[in-house]
Amino acid sequence: MKLFILCLSLSITPLLQAADCHTTDIISGGTFNCDNLYVDTVLTIGTDPQPIIINVVGETIISANIMINGANGLTIANNADSPGGVGGPGAGLGGERNFGNPTDGINVVPLPPSASDGNAIVNVNGVCGNGGGGGGFGTAGVQGALCPGGSAVPAVGGSSVAPAEFDFTLALFRGGFGGGCGDERSPRDEVGSGGGGGGGIHINAGGNITINSGVTISARGGNGGQALLDAGGGGGGGSGGAVWLKTIGVITNSGTIDLRGGDGGIAVSLGHGGAGGDGSYMLESSTGTITGTGLRSPTLTTTPSIAAQNMTSSISCASVKMKNSDNFAQMTLGFALAALIASMLKILLRSRLKT
Repeated sequence: MKLFILCLSLSITPLLQAADCHTTDIISGGTFNCDNLYVDTVLTIGTDPQPIIINVVGETIISANIMINGANGLTIANNADSPGGVGGPGAGLGGERNFGNPTDGINVVPLPPSASDGNAIVNVNGVCGNGGGGGGFGTAGVQGALCPGGSAVPAVGGSSVAPAEFDFTLALFRGGFGGGCGDERSPRDEVGSGGGGGGGIHINAGGNITINSGVTISARGGNGGQALLDAGGGGGGGSGGAVWLKTIGVITNSGTIDLRGGDGGIAVSLGHGGAGGDGSYMLESSTGTITGTGLRSPTLTTTPSIAAQNMTSSISCASVKMKNSDNFAQMTLGFALAALIASMLKILLRSRLKT
């Protein structure tokens, strides 16, 4: 008898350790464990080296906005150094000017090899400075503009992520990439720093996930900084981030998922920064049930592909992956074992009462 009670305790206790989570409980990047998740007031998380990972046993209801955007790049004054825009949770920073040298966007780990931050051209010493490249992620960042009389090779934008390198796995999950800093001529002109990448958020739920009407999950890239006084270039925009919603239940999306890249910074030299690429997203239901009145671009599919995962407009929806995760399998097994042991205890108690 004691053995059965001990097994029941061990099976059920891990499922009871979490409590309901509300907006005020999600305070940073990192991992959170919840019985149920209720985003009932606006959730805003700024820069953090880790994306937001939320494991939910039951339901998730998102009734207020989630804002994990990258910050805009700055205007860096003549003969000054300054950092770029910070990224959202788990995202790269915009390129900075450090000791007179414009830099590429500054990365965080994990780093898919084919994706990259926007680039910067260092010390061209031409008539004017070119724009920094936009960060790439779901789609490639845009190349910085060549200013009249500038270098023949302006800064390139970051490339997009190859499907095999970012198939929405926890090992590689992250936010977006930063844009590059604008170029300068000599001496150090006013330039724009790069915008930060949009953040990353993953909700892994055992119950239904509902995004209410009028709600926006926003992981936009920051805009590149402007350069309006001298002949320096504008900063590249940061890429959009990543949103991954996963459940063994139903996803109802009546809101907006916004993963647009940031705009490139404008420059009086006409060396404008390149825009950041759009982010990547996945809405994943093991039942294949994704509903709602929210617009979906591209069309809902049951076979995930890079086209279905990448953001192509400011309002996106989904693809469906027809398999359960290891976490969900373990959760289901835990419930099954608990139910089995409870049934065994009931039979044992009945037999003892009869005797």
